[in-house]
Amino acid sequence: MTDETNKPPADERAAIAAVMASTVNDRLERARTAVNEAYAGVATPGGEQPEEQPEPERRHGWKPGQSGNPKGRPHGSRNKASIIAEQLMAGELEALTKSVVVSAMAGDMQAMRLVLERVLPPRKGRPVQFDLPPVKTAADVSEATGAVLASVAAGELSPEEGQAVAGILETRRRAIETTELAAEVAAIKQSLQMKGAL
Repeated sequence: MTDETNKPPADERAAIAAVMASTVNDRLERARTAVNEAYAGVATPGGEQPEEQPEPERRHGWKPGQSGNPKGRPHGSRNKASIIAEQLMAGELEALTKSVVVSAMAGDMQAMRLVLERVLPPRKGRPVQFDLPPVKTAADVSEATGAVLASVAAGELSPEEGQAVAGILETRRRAIETTELAAEVAAIKQSLQMKGAL
């Protein structure tokens, strides 16, 4: 058995039904409009082209594909938030740094991490010292590469450091070969000129 006291009166039900029907009709009309706009310019099954829709009017002054700010943000310009933060911390930076270092020394792990990451950033490389024979000819490069390999094998250099030094030696070899080739070409030209003069 249903409870008749929970139902709204008949006139309210009719009003609700009318509003719902109106809402459904509005949604159907919007859907039809969206479909028509989406298929504007598409050929119909009969092969005829529908009438072309005019392009909507633009609210800005530039053309498609043209930036509204052609020069862009100036080089070297700084973010306003960064400038304000720097102004607020002006004069306090040294005190803040000391405070973080003191906290790190007291055992605060976050302060330690901050000090190690910001105050003492990791070095990208380190200077390496090992015996390397003089490299004056392309043949010397082979001897120097052997010395690098021996240093890596002995643990004086890490493999990455050895690879970096070997790359430098390869660049030196190419420079030497280019210089030697230029000298040979000049000698051949001079020889040909002398033969032509005879």
